[in-house]
Amino acid sequence: MVDASEWAWIEDRANGSFDHLLLATSLPVLLGPGMHYLQAWNEAVCAGAWGEQTKALGERIRRSQDLDHWASFQDSFAALMGLIQRVASGEKGEPPSSITILSGDVHHGYLAEASLEGPDARSRIYQAVCSPLRNALPGKKSSLQHVAWTKPFALATYLLSRLAGAKPAGLNWRLTHESPWYENHVATLQLDGRSAHITFEEAVTDDSRDPGLRKLFARRLT
Repeated sequence: MVDASEWAWIEDRANGSFDHLLLATSLPVLLGPGMHYLQAWNEAVCAGAWGEQTKALGERIRRSQDLDHWASFQDSFAALMGLIQRVASGEKGEPPSSITILSGDVHHGYLAEASLEGPDARSRIYQAVCSPLRNALPGKKSSLQHVAWTKPFALATYLLSRLAGAKPAGLNWRLTHESPWYENHVATLQLDGRSAHITFEEAVTDDSRDPGLRKLFARRLT
């Protein structure tokens, strides 16, 4: 997802000893688990894990479903998870109160909380996604994004990815609310010392057609 010089810059600046660490990336690092493992499977198939004849099929699926997020670049994903693990466990200074990945560009929004495998992580970890300037997802794609957060689909795609040789993600994550939002919306992250709070608001109009914002969801992160 990033070249060597860009990654060196990220590693140099992503440290502990701050109240909060914010990682901004245009595309979400943590999609719905089902979508994550579907993309991990697809990357492996496109690389030839199931033979030359299935590579073309994998590529057609990749293009038709826009499978081009962090999960489709497993080396980059693993490197980022390793960096977050080192920061959260105190290897790069006192762990911050929270580590939040800020993303968008997927035509919907959500807040997910993650937990790293292993006992050493001391930071709260979140993926916050807001796509305020959005196109409406086609029905099939919005349904796929929705079902990607369900346990049966996540388990099925996890097993599929493992059969193709993809590695486990190394962490678990879940929505902090019932389902993603597909409305036009904006998000506000407030930091105060080691406390953090996030609010999502949808765009609305009143009876006079004047624009405004109405709260969708709010959560104290730390």
